[in-house]
Amino acid sequence: MTYIKRGDITLSTDETVVQLASQQLVAVRCERKRVASGVAYHAQARAIDSAGNTLSDARGRPIATELKHSAPMDVVDRLGDGVIVRECLLAVMGEPLTPRAEGEELPLIAWSASLLASVSIAVSLSAAVVSGTADAGSLL
Repeated sequence: MTYIKRGDITLSTDETVVQLASQQLVAVRCERKRVASGVAYHAQARAIDSAGNTLSDARGRPIATELKHSAPMDVVDRLGDGVIVRECLLAVMGEPLTPRAEGEELPLIAWSASLLASVSIAVSLSAAVVSGTADAGSLL
């Protein structure tokens, strides 16, 4: 675990605040709803300041990510709803996922590396520093 839950920062929403290893603050949440196949999970993360305000990248866009994942009820029953929610939250935080078994590297939910990178708030925070229009004149 490379993050710390921050109970000293309260938000008016149903989000939980965590501090990543990079010291950046992130608000996370996961909503669930019944769908035809079972349960749809919608995890969200947004970079925040110590007052809970959403941070923006150089272009003024909010630094936020989300993951939508549907699980059939047999998977929810086998893994447990709380385990699936936790994996979704870890994914949007950019944290390592839980291995299937002791000493095994494969995660409980087999998401691709490219999907995990695309939903990671840690990746979004790193990319936010260089987003925007490049200064072509100084680089050429």
